Amino acid sequence: VYLDAGEPFPLPDASIDYVFSEHLFEHLGYSQAVNMLKECHRGLKSHGVIRIATPNLQFLLDLYQNPERTINKRYIEWSANGGGGGSKLPNSSVYVINKFHTEWGHQIIYDAETLKTLLINYGFDEICLCEIGESKHEGLRNVEGHQYCMPPEFCALETMVLEARKSE
Repeated sequence: VYLDAGEPFPLPDASIDYVFSEHLFEHLGYSQAVNMLKECHRGLKSHGVIRIATPNLQFLLDLYQNPERTINKRYIEWSANGGGGGSKLPNSSVYVINKFHTEWGHQIIYDAETLKTLLINYGFDEICLCEIGESKHEGLRNVEGHQYCMPPEFCALETMVLEARKSE
Protein backbone atom coordinates (compact mmCIF):
# COMPACT_ATOMS: atom_id res chain seq x y z
CA VAL A 1 0.00 0.00 0.00
CA TYR A 2 1.43 3.37 -0.98
CA LEU A 3 0.60 6.27 1.34
CA ASP A 4 1.23 10.01 1.53
CA ALA A 5 3.60 10.27 4.50
CA GLY A 6 2.48 13.82 5.27
CA GLU A 7 -1.21 12.95 5.57
CA PRO A 8 -3.29 10.74 7.88
CA PHE A 9 -3.08 7.14 6.73
CA PRO A 10 -6.37 5.59 5.60
CA LEU A 11 -5.75 2.56 7.81
CA PRO A 12 -7.50 1.36 10.95
CA ASP A 13 -5.60 1.53 14.23
CA ALA A 14 -3.38 -1.47 15.02
CA SER A 15 -4.07 -3.11 11.65
CA ILE A 16 -0.64 -3.82 10.11
CA ASP A 17 2.39 -5.88 11.09
CA TYR A 18 5.13 -4.01 9.25
CA VAL A 19 5.92 -0.65 7.71
CA PHE A 20 8.76 -0.38 5.21
CA SER A 21 10.08 2.93 3.91
CA GLU A 22 12.99 3.03 1.48
CA HIS A 23 14.70 6.26 0.52
CA LEU A 24 11.61 8.30 1.35
CA PHE A 25 12.22 9.59 4.86
CA GLU A 26 14.98 11.99 3.75
CA HIS A 27 12.51 13.67 1.36
CA LEU A 28 10.18 14.66 4.20
CA GLY A 29 10.32 17.91 6.11
CA TYR A 30 10.41 17.54 9.88
CA SER A 31 6.63 17.87 10.37
CA GLN A 32 5.97 15.28 7.64
CA ALA A 33 8.49 12.90 9.23
CA VAL A 34 6.79 13.28 12.60
CA ASN A 35 3.39 12.68 10.99
CA MET A 36 4.70 9.55 9.30
CA LEU A 37 6.08 8.14 12.55
CA LYS A 38 2.87 8.93 14.46
CA GLU A 39 0.74 7.35 11.74
CA CYS A 40 2.98 4.29 11.53
CA HIS A 41 2.78 3.88 15.29
CA ARG A 42 -1.00 4.20 15.18
CA GLY A 43 -1.39 1.75 12.33
CA LEU A 44 1.00 -0.90 13.59
CA LYS A 45 -0.26 -3.80 15.64
CA SER A 46 1.17 -4.35 19.10
CA HIS A 47 4.89 -5.02 18.67
CA GLY A 48 4.67 -4.23 14.93
CA VAL A 49 7.91 -3.19 13.27
CA ILE A 50 8.92 -0.20 11.16
CA ARG A 51 11.92 -0.47 8.82
CA ILE A 52 13.42 2.73 7.45
CA ALA A 53 16.17 2.71 4.81
CA THR A 54 17.56 6.20 4.33
CA PRO A 55 20.85 7.92 3.50
CA ASN A 56 23.30 8.16 6.36
CA LEU A 57 24.80 11.54 7.22
CA GLN A 58 27.94 9.73 8.39
CA PHE A 59 28.48 8.59 4.80
CA LEU A 60 28.51 12.22 3.61
CA LEU A 61 30.87 13.28 6.39
CA ASP A 62 33.22 10.43 5.50
CA LEU A 63 33.00 11.36 1.82
CA TYR A 64 34.11 14.90 2.72
CA GLN A 65 36.76 13.94 5.27
CA ASN A 66 38.21 10.98 3.34
CA PRO A 67 37.72 11.67 -0.39
CA GLU A 68 40.83 9.65 -1.27
CA ARG A 69 39.51 6.45 0.37
CA THR A 70 39.15 4.03 -2.54
CA ILE A 71 35.38 3.50 -2.37
CA ASN A 72 34.73 7.19 -1.67
CA LYS A 73 36.88 8.19 -4.63
CA ARG A 74 34.94 5.80 -6.88
CA TYR A 75 31.60 7.10 -5.56
CA ILE A 76 32.66 10.71 -6.16
CA GLU A 77 33.73 9.90 -9.73
CA TRP A 78 30.48 8.00 -10.40
CA SER A 79 28.26 10.78 -9.03
CA ALA A 80 30.26 13.63 -10.59
CA ASN A 81 29.91 11.95 -13.98
CA GLY A 82 26.12 11.88 -13.74
CA GLY A 83 25.64 8.70 -11.72
CA GLY A 84 22.33 8.75 -9.88
CA GLY A 85 20.94 11.33 -12.27
CA GLY A 86 21.27 15.07 -12.27
CA SER A 87 24.04 17.18 -13.70
CA LYS A 88 27.67 16.35 -14.32
CA LEU A 89 29.99 18.12 -11.90
CA PRO A 90 33.65 18.65 -11.16
CA ASN A 91 35.18 15.58 -9.54
CA SER A 92 35.01 16.90 -5.96
CA SER A 93 33.42 15.65 -2.76
CA VAL A 94 32.01 19.13 -2.08
CA TYR A 95 30.10 19.22 -5.37
CA VAL A 96 28.93 15.62 -4.96
CA ILE A 97 27.67 16.26 -1.41
CA ASN A 98 25.74 19.31 -2.56
CA LYS A 99 24.31 17.36 -5.50
CA PHE A 100 23.30 14.61 -3.07
CA HIS A 101 21.29 17.09 -1.04
CA THR A 102 19.85 19.45 -3.64
CA GLU A 103 19.40 17.57 -6.91
CA TRP A 104 17.63 14.60 -5.35
CA GLY A 105 15.17 16.64 -3.27
CA HIS A 106 16.48 15.61 0.12
CA GLN A 107 15.14 17.66 3.02
CA ILE A 108 16.91 16.12 6.04
CA ILE A 109 19.76 13.63 6.07
CA TYR A 110 19.84 11.79 9.38
CA ASP A 111 22.56 10.07 11.29
CA ALA A 112 21.70 6.88 13.17
CA GLU A 113 21.55 8.54 16.60
CA THR A 114 19.19 11.31 15.50
CA LEU A 115 16.85 8.88 13.75
CA LYS A 116 16.91 6.57 16.80
CA THR A 117 15.97 9.50 19.04
CA LEU A 118 13.11 10.44 16.73
CA LEU A 119 11.83 6.86 16.74
CA ILE A 120 11.98 6.73 20.55
CA ASN A 121 10.18 10.08 20.83
CA TYR A 122 7.28 8.74 18.75
CA GLY A 123 6.72 5.45 20.51
CA PHE A 124 9.26 2.95 19.22
CA ASP A 125 11.82 0.81 21.02
CA GLU A 126 14.13 -2.13 20.33
CA ILE A 127 15.80 -0.05 17.65
CA CYS A 128 18.54 -1.78 15.71
CA LEU A 129 20.77 -0.96 12.79
CA CYS A 130 20.47 -3.59 10.03
CA GLU A 131 22.28 -4.41 6.84
CA ILE A 132 20.39 -4.00 3.57
CA GLY A 133 18.27 -7.12 3.04
CA GLU A 134 18.82 -8.46 6.56
CA SER A 135 16.21 -8.57 9.32
CA LYS A 136 15.24 -10.83 12.19
CA HIS A 137 11.69 -10.48 10.79
CA GLU A 138 11.09 -12.70 7.78
CA GLY A 139 8.59 -10.25 6.28
CA LEU A 140 11.25 -7.52 6.19
CA ARG A 141 14.11 -9.49 4.63
CA ASN A 142 15.30 -8.56 1.14
CA VAL A 143 12.69 -5.84 0.69
CA GLU A 144 15.03 -3.07 -0.48
CA GLY A 145 15.22 -2.28 -4.16
CA HIS A 146 17.35 0.88 -4.25
CA GLN A 147 20.47 -1.14 -5.02
CA TYR A 148 18.93 -2.00 -8.40
CA CYS A 149 18.96 1.63 -9.56
CA MET A 150 22.60 2.26 -8.68
CA PRO A 151 25.72 0.17 -8.11
CA PRO A 152 24.91 -2.02 -5.07
CA GLU A 153 28.21 -1.17 -3.35
CA PHE A 154 27.31 2.55 -3.49
CA CYS A 155 23.82 1.87 -2.20
CA ALA A 156 25.34 0.00 0.75
CA LEU A 157 27.79 2.87 1.27
CA GLU A 158 25.16 5.61 1.47
CA THR A 159 22.25 3.75 3.08
CA MET A 160 21.51 3.00 6.71
CA VAL A 161 18.62 0.77 7.71
CA LEU A 162 16.94 1.00 11.10
CA GLU A 163 14.21 -1.23 12.45
CA ALA A 164 12.15 -0.42 15.51
CA ARG A 165 9.31 -2.07 17.37
CA LYS A 166 6.11 -0.33 18.37
CA SER A 167 6.38 0.02 22.14
CA GLU A 168 3.39 -0.57 24.34
